Amino acid sequence: MLHFILLIFIIISIFFLSTSFTKKRPKQSGALLGNYDNNPLYLSDYLANHHTLVVGTTGSGKTTTICNVVEYAIIQKYPMIYIDGKGDKDLFARVENFAKKNNRPFYYFSMSGKSMAYNPLVTGGYSAKKDRIIAIRHWSEEHYRKLAEAYLQTVLQILQKYEIPLDLKVLSKYLDLTELFLMARQFKDQDSLNKLSYIKENYQEISGLKAELDILVNSEIGHLFDCSNEYIDLNKAREENAVVYFCLSPLQFPHYANMLGKLIINDLKSIASTKISQKDNSYTFCILDEFSIFADEQVVNLINQGRSAGFCTFLATQSLADLSKFKGEVLLEQIISNCNNYIFQRQNNPKDANLIANIIGEYTKYNVEHLINEQNISHKINLTKDFRVSPDEVKYLPQGYGYYLGKNEGKLCLFKSRFSEINK
Repeated sequence: MLHFILLIFIIISIFFLSTSFTKKRPKQSGALLGNYDNNPLYLSDYLANHHTLVVGTTGSGKTTTICNVVEYAIIQKYPMIYIDGKGDKDLFARVENFAKKNNRPFYYFSMSGKSMAYNPLVTGGYSAKKDRIIAIRHWSEEHYRKLAEAYLQTVLQILQKYEIPLDLKVLSKYLDLTELFLMARQFKDQDSLNKLSYIKENYQEISGLKAELDILVNSEIGHLFDCSNEYIDLNKAREENAVVYFCLSPLQFPHYANMLGKLIINDLKSIASTKISQKDNSYTFCILDEFSIFADEQVVNLINQGRSAGFCTFLATQSLADLSKFKGEVLLEQIISNCNNYIFQRQNNPKDANLIANIIGEYTKYNVEHLINEQNISHKINLTKDFRVSPDEVKYLPQGYGYYLGKNEGKLCLFKSRFSEINK
């Protein structure tokens, strides 16, 4: 009997030991960014969902800091979309290796070298797709924009009606009115023929939209948008909890990098809208690295609606001054206003250092002034304000150090970035 009880005890012990080894890795308190005052600095999912602005000049340790977030998202099996606006092939390879090491689905797009195709026209209805395409082009006059919107929406509506698989190459083909007329006549679709006849009157004024797409799909990177075989579908990748890495090449393809960045952002906006309508606020991590390459009001729209959709967006740039110079002060102010977490690493630009010091804010000091005359001694208390972090302190931060400011938690600290596994 004793031997039987002992045997049962051994079997139960082995069972619990085996299950303890196969348990999933526990959820962390958040992304471990580094340490401050011998304490770990975590950015929780809740805080990350309120969006983070990361600023640091070349060599300040900005990428090292961001990689802690990337590592966390991969380990915790969150879907993650990384848009690399500087085209860092080395980082691309390290993120890919770490994702595969952790058995995560990995999709990659690169404007040079190995790459999958990408279809930014999978999600959303024809109106949403119309907005996505219109946003990639600068319109000098609202009149032409409205004409192009009407034309593009009609084209997309007809293609959807006949269930034609859509990508940028297909869209470019059918933006030619001749192709559309042939298809409408083939299906004896009088309604579509009437719409196309109306558009034909203004076709010359809106042909620039077709030319813009033609240039892209017939360029040396045009094959990356031929989705007749396997391609990146961002919404499907999100549902798979996959890691998606977009490696842009702004030096080699400055115009296309800007255009593609905007397409990806608008694709993400469509996914966010769908998630909100489905009341799905599960977390998705979005890293927009060197986002000044493709920044415009669409980025602001993404972070505005992204919180309700569970998007944890990280916007990283070398310089706020560059962003305001090329994109305007209003856009910079909107981005600063819509983020609630800030990571500031070294800045060489005095203007940036001063702006960061102002974002962090001031505190009130009490100064006692002693007034002495022949009759008596009196005291006067003066209230003055001083920076919590001075511009010089921002300019002389050592590599790997930064200031973390969390508005929701009322936290300000100087921290040292952790060196993640991705950087090893």
